[in-house]
Amino acid sequence: MKIGIDAGHGLHTAGKRCAKQFDVNETREWVINNRVATKVCNILNSYEGIEAIRLDDITGNTDIDLNTRCRNANNANVEAVVSIHHNAGGGTGIETYVYNEACKNGETGRLATIINNKAVEATGMKNRGVKTQNFAIIRDTKMKACLIECGFMDNEHDTPLILTEEYATKVASGIADGILAYLNIEKKEEHKTEAVENTVTEKRKIDVKYQACTNKWLQDVLNTQDYAGIYGQAITAFRGNTVRK
Repeated sequence: MKIGIDAGHGLHTAGKRCAKQFDVNETREWVINNRVATKVCNILNSYEGIEAIRLDDITGNTDIDLNTRCRNANNANVEAVVSIHHNAGGGTGIETYVYNEACKNGETGRLATIINNKAVEATGMKNRGVKTQNFAIIRDTKMKACLIECGFMDNEHDTPLILTEEYATKVASGIADGILAYLNIEKKEEHKTEAVENTVTEKRKIDVKYQACTNKWLQDVLNTQDYAGIYGQAITAFRGNTVRK
């Protein structure tokens, strides 16, 4: 069984980036889409009989056009397509899109609802629900297809979260759990154990303030924020200290 996983856009897609007032590096949307998509694929591919395939360029260098992504999914005859994005527009939370009301009221809507709710459950984000929109990736694919927006890139609450590895792991786990639940595949015991262990580890974290230098020293960040440099520029120096015991 094949599942098409799509990290929306490409590394150099114009305008798709985090707002500078919340992310000095203006991290590109594809970077955070890709991180979640990679984690989803890794989880799904660990299950016998499931093959997760990427519809985008995994290097990010090419923003593969939507016609090609849809054609590749159709030609591969995947069971379902999940396109992973991060939102903009000043809101907060997670929402998932299907093509139209007919899709929403059928099996596609059931898939989207399960994925959306599992992602919300895993992250604790606001549930913005399942909506309809005329997006090509969910319109021109012949199988069940949904597009999930995993948080907002221009919101003071969401942006610091979606930049972290911790959040990416949680939302990816939720998306994968939703796909598995829809397919009636029981979640592996080791994944359940990992979730418990991660919760315990998070409670014991030591806050670290650190700083990276490219051609200049950049602003301090905490270990809850994932990006300390500037994409594409070498880090030439690094320093850090614990904030508290």
